[in-house]
This record gives sequence, C-alpha cells and structure tokens, in this order.
Amino acid sequence: MKKDELLPMGTVLFLKDGVQKVMIIGRGTVIGAPDGKQYYYDYTCCPYPMGLDKESIFFFNQEDVARVEFLGYVDETEEQFRERFVRWIEETDIPQGKTEE
Repeated sequence: MKKDELLPMGTVLFLKDGVQKVMIIGRGTVIGAPDGKQYYYDYTCCPYPMGLDKESIFFFNQEDVARVEFLGYVDETEEQFRERFVRWIEETDIPQGKTEE
C-alpha cells in the first residue's frame, strides 16, 4: 500500500457489496484467528451512523473499499502515521488477513 492510499480515521465508506455505510475506527489491527495465527487488517470499522458495538466491529483491507463518502481528518500527525504504517506493512512478518467474499 502506498501512503497516499491509506484512509484516515473517521472516513465513512461503502464496502464492496455493502449496503450500510461504515466508519474507520482503527488501522493495522492485529487479531488472532481460529487457526491460532495472527493476521493484520488495514482497517477496523463500525456501522455508520450507529457507532461502536461489540457485535458490530468489522475488519477489512484497502481492496474491499467500494466508495468513499467522507474522508476523515488529515494533518501532520496523520501524515507521520501513514509513513510509519506503510513501513510497518513492508517490514512485518504478520500476514495480512483476508476478508470473506
């Protein structure tokens, strides 16, 4: 992923084949899978406008984005995070998780 492709926190979007808007609430989340391995996902989201609920947290990757409705806030701190995150993706041994089709 290129740093200018990384969507900022607060971005509201539709996922491919999605009918509900979601909002990005996290990036680079590492989770344990049933196979005992760890995987990372580009983004963590919750339904918009309902918000965070333990039953409605979703993980997805850049290629799962269909359409951005609202781009979140970007400042110098965000730009610095993007650089570190892209570098982490290039260097990590943790594989990227795949979303179900």
